[in-house]
Amino acid sequence: MKLDHLIVRAPSPTDARALGEIWYDGELESLRESYPGRSTDEWFALPSVAWCEEYWDFHIPTPGVGSRIFVGEHLGRVLGFSHSGPPDEQDDRVGQLHSLYVRPDAWGTGVGTELLASAVDHLTEAGYPSAILWAVQGNLRSRSFYENRGWRADGHFMRARTGLPLVRYSLAL
Repeated sequence: MKLDHLIVRAPSPTDARALGEIWYDGELESLRESYPGRSTDEWFALPSVAWCEEYWDFHIPTPGVGSRIFVGEHLGRVLGFSHSGPPDEQDDRVGQLHSLYVRPDAWGTGVGTELLASAVDHLTEAGYPSAILWAVQGNLRSRSFYENRGWRADGHFMRARTGLPLVRYSLAL
């Protein structure tokens, strides 16, 4: 069900708590879906929601040079966010989608699609010819989401600091 009246905007400092909750809940649910039957403790200890809120308290006003954060809001409730900008890697010829998280109760409503489009538009306007993102290898929901929007696995793999296997996706802009 697509949401009517979704607003995509820049975050305000008052959004830090919501972004922390969304990140925390999204990580937890992603791990549950990616690795059913396994305890999330087997992979890593999630930071608290309070830690996540502090992280966003800092990053909302200072997202980094060339980076943008977008939030998706519906009827006054923040449902998700995306963060895009220069790559973590040393290749400045590509932009990167650093994160895209949507509250699990808003999956399938179009929030993720709108946030992804805003992030891709930002990277395109910044002049990047292509973009990358890293997805948890076992997270078939997110991988399918990106593939259905033109992103393709490009054969690069790595492990996150937490040990989770990641697969890289690319998109020509």
